[in-house]
Amino acid sequence: MLELAADRDRLREENEHLKSLLPSSPEAAAAGGGFDPYNP
Repeated sequence: MLELAADRDRLREENEHLKSLLPSSPEAAAAGGGFDPYNP
């Protein structure tokens, strides 16, 4: 169970990181992605 939770957390972090690389959008803003390469 702990391994599954760790994998879930890691995937969630990776997903949020990838979202943060996208241009700003309502989804990215809702996800809390702070980095926007098109709007520094």
